Amino acid sequence: MRTCCLLAIFASASAFANPMWDTDPMSGPPTKDVTLLCAVMEASGGKDDFNSRHALDMALGKEKAQQEYDKLSAQFGEGKVYRFFAVNDTLFKEGLMAANLHYGAQYEPVGWDASTPRDLIRAGMDNQDYYSSERQLDRLFGHTLHEQLMKSIEWRYGPEAGHDYHMVMDQLVQDMAPQVGLSNLKISPATG
Repeated sequence: MRTCCLLAIFASASAFANPMWDTDPMSGPPTKDVTLLCAVMEASGGKDDFNSRHALDMALGKEKAQQEYDKLSAQFGEGKVYRFFAVNDTLFKEGLMAANLHYGAQYEPVGWDASTPRDLIRAGMDNQDYYSSERQLDRLFGHTLHEQLMKSIEWRYGPEAGHDYHMVMDQLVQDMAPQVGLSNLKISPATG
């Protein structure tokens, strides 16, 4: 049932816009290259069992990842942080499926290396080192597909889930950036 609803949402999006040509003034066109998503997913359970907490463990090491989880929980509340990770799992899994439907992107098992977290963060940065999780999702999926994914997320997790996701992601990335060699990163004023 859930898959049918998602397919209907994504099919209706394609009736209005073609993500292959979808551009947003902030983001530009989608990359249409899911190699980065695949690297993160493969190292964190694969496309069927992807787990964002495991991805954070891979990026920071288990001890630092737990410290970051605790920091975010103290800052935003345990419930919002738990939901953030559930939303991120859903975005990766369903985003890859939707990218396949929209422009034929295929899951390819690829390796994780030390540059993977840095490259994933860079996907959300502009040429002045401002990061935005909105920009990151636009670049990974295309603006229209990103918007449709967030509508699905808000339908499933509640109307505030999208806003909370971006708020927690922006903070997580700001905290992680110096640890992955991006100490010059700033949070975009539009989302931070």
